[in-house]
Amino acid sequence: MNRLIITLLCGFWVFSAYCQDTNPTVGQQQITAHQDSAAASQSAAITTKKPKAKFFSKANYFVMPGASMGKVPAYSLMVGYAAEWGGYVQYKTNLARKGDFQKGERYSYFYNTDYTKTGVSAYTAGILKQLFMDPDVFLYGGAGYGTKWTHWHTRGSVSTEIKEYSVAGVMMEAGLIYRYKFMVVGAGFSAVIGRFIYPEGNLLLGITF
Repeated sequence: MNRLIITLLCGFWVFSAYCQDTNPTVGQQQITAHQDSAAASQSAAITTKKPKAKFFSKANYFVMPGASMGKVPAYSLMVGYAAEWGGYVQYKTNLARKGDFQKGERYSYFYNTDYTKTGVSAYTAGILKQLFMDPDVFLYGGAGYGTKWTHWHTRGSVSTEIKEYSVAGVMMEAGLIYRYKFMVVGAGFSAVIGRFIYPEGNLLLGITF
């Protein structure tokens, strides 16, 4: 009987040791469950996290013919590079040529005012700054040199540049550009600042590539 009891106790001890090696304790189960839950949460966060939207759209070159609306209508051409920051150059003219002339004032000569010739021209350069991506809007601003002149003929048919109606000096400009797919539209304001201020409104329409 004693041998049987000893044999049963030994068997029970071996069985208990085997169960402890093969089965985790309650604490171990809780730690493992917690680790599994944290890993699952992290995996879900990674898979559901949305990429941040890019604020600035890709860069493009652009060409924009335009028209200026002042006392003397004129044409312009703007060429530039648009990105988060960009730049441009612009030329403006009404295609009038001065030719040979003298300078004078309104009351210096007797004029034949049936003949009047006016012209504008400007060279500017500036920068662009993207304000929004949707809609794709840019702010532009620049400076350069501009002229506006008026010629009258004297009674002797001499072309005279009238001082009171002619100005040359710094050209300042600013405006907005909207880009949609391969098209760009712009609107702005410019002025020649000299003896007096000669203002203009500007509209532009072009393409990007």
